[in-house]
Amino acid sequence: MEKYLKKFFRSPSKKIEVEEADFVPSYLTYGVSKSEKTREITEVKNYESQAEDEQLLLIEKALEEIEEELNERELKHSNYKSIRVKNEKLINTYKPSHINLYKNQDINEIRRRNKPFIDPLFPCNINAILEPNTQQDMINHLCTQFQVYNKFNYSELNSKIKWKRPQAICYDIRLNRHEFVMDSRGRGLGNQFSQNDFVKCLSSDDIFQGSCGDCFMIATFLSICSNKELMGHLVPWDNALRNNMKIGAFHFRLWKLGEWYDVVVDDYLAIDAQHLPLFTKNMQCRNEFWICLFEKCVAKFVGKYEHLNGGFTESISMVFSGGIQNIYMGEVLKHVTYGSQITNPFANQLATALREQLGSVQNGSPTIDELFIIFQYALKTKNLIGCHSNLDICTQYGIIKTHQYAVTSAFVLNNMKIVRVQNPHNQPEGIKNTHHYQHFEQTLVKLGAPKTYVGEIYMQYSDFINCFDMICVYNLLPEKPIQQLSQQLKSLKYKCNLFTQWKILHMRGQMSGMQQGAQFRVNFEVKTSAKEHMMLTICQNYSRLGFQTRLHLFKNMQQIGSYTFYSHVSQQVYYVFLDSGNYTGIFEAFTEIKQSPDVCARIFYRPSNNTSVRFISANQGH
Repeated sequence: MEKYLKKFFRSPSKKIEVEEADFVPSYLTYGVSKSEKTREITEVKNYESQAEDEQLLLIEKALEEIEEELNERELKHSNYKSIRVKNEKLINTYKPSHINLYKNQDINEIRRRNKPFIDPLFPCNINAILEPNTQQDMINHLCTQFQVYNKFNYSELNSKIKWKRPQAICYDIRLNRHEFVMDSRGRGLGNQFSQNDFVKCLSSDDIFQGSCGDCFMIATFLSICSNKELMGHLVPWDNALRNNMKIGAFHFRLWKLGEWYDVVVDDYLAIDAQHLPLFTKNMQCRNEFWICLFEKCVAKFVGKYEHLNGGFTESISMVFSGGIQNIYMGEVLKHVTYGSQITNPFANQLATALREQLGSVQNGSPTIDELFIIFQYALKTKNLIGCHSNLDICTQYGIIKTHQYAVTSAFVLNNMKIVRVQNPHNQPEGIKNTHHYQHFEQTLVKLGAPKTYVGEIYMQYSDFINCFDMICVYNLLPEKPIQQLSQQLKSLKYKCNLFTQWKILHMRGQMSGMQQGAQFRVNFEVKTSAKEHMMLTICQNYSRLGFQTRLHLFKNMQQIGSYTFYSHVSQQVYYVFLDSGNYTGIFEAFTEIKQSPDVCARIFYRPSNNTSVRFISANQGH
């Protein structure tokens, strides 16, 4: 291999850049079989000189030898990805009833053209990354990275950020041919594979955060990777077919305002100075690109990469599932457990909301021990747990302040409650180099715990509670049937919505304006033999900073409650207990609406023969 590459690189001035060459064989830009390569080499002779033909043949030969060498290595090393994740069975594939085309782009129609795809709706330039005149820290980071000294000079930054297809990226860094996903041996799937084979390849070990501050999204996706039925829906298996990779058109499913959308992207990726994807990437199998393309799809769906630069787990989880969150705060947990005072203003707001909606903080928040039980059940049922800390003490445990983490395991070992957390950077954690931590993990491993992977650490549960002050347990598939519950779990149903199988109704519309005080009004009917626990929610388009709302609830024209939601997340949740009657819910914005006025009201209720709920109408408030 070296002699071919050496001969090729002896004349740097003749090096062919994939994105600039007048003609480059499509096996360099789109990836095809060897028989197709031979045919295309023949076609090159009609366009290029004999010297260039010889050079292209040398490139092809070098790439083939690289591939042979890598295949030999792959036979010797089979631990490319976590077998722990990949050996899980796929059950009950999630199939929503209807999927909309996003911006009327049909992936099947695009692929039938059988031509390389360039997305006209998400062009490969600075406008896909940044807002004009942005003040976000992302512009400072990119300017530093690309040595642009005037952060207001977008044209200079735009000229320095190159966009390349996966084939060209793999060629530049001398890798085997590109793959959408790779199996546990680091090999592509070819064209003969099942959906079960495919989803097993979507692993949390593939995901490394890049130059976008979307740790909250990456941490969320680290957890969702364990839910193979949802992953099989979000990431369609046909993306991995070789012919579809040639075309460079990929599609993913995302949720917005009560409906699923099929979102199409091309495969051009912004690259850094090391010729690797600038944003999220796979650093272990660098020629696997599914996570890069998925992140690009989310960026297109929310507007730009910059719109993912900071946010909430509970907001992005809604985009991935259409589920519903449970929020827990450290001070509230300690107040319920020990009776300690709540001093944090955000924890005070959560406590106030629980008193308004459930009568007391104790009725709506678990104790610290109960939260551990919730953790175990959430992980067992493939739901997600995210956490971050605003506390200075977190650095003592090797945790980055304000950075988002995923909880990936919770177990009891030798009477110790242990949790495992994963950093979306997926880089070696500094605390692992300390003698104290090494002794701690070695003790756990001797007792039967698995070794942690890169980016993971173990924590004692008591340390976890002292370290993280914000925890989100997200119910990914609220309508999915649940197994028989113990009495202990049933007793927690008001403290966590995982313990109920829900039926969800949706009503889309718009707020009456963009100003504070704008309203969205829904009328609905409840028929039930007894008071039922329900959740009313209002969803907004995804935004880093949504508007806050109040819910005014009326029964038969008489007001029966008024509740406030104190967070800026995209879905705001209200717990209510309703009997039979006609109701009006008025969602009122008590902060200014800075993004879209589009909203979706939802009713979550427990389906039974004795209960029925239906929307009657929806309209803008007055």
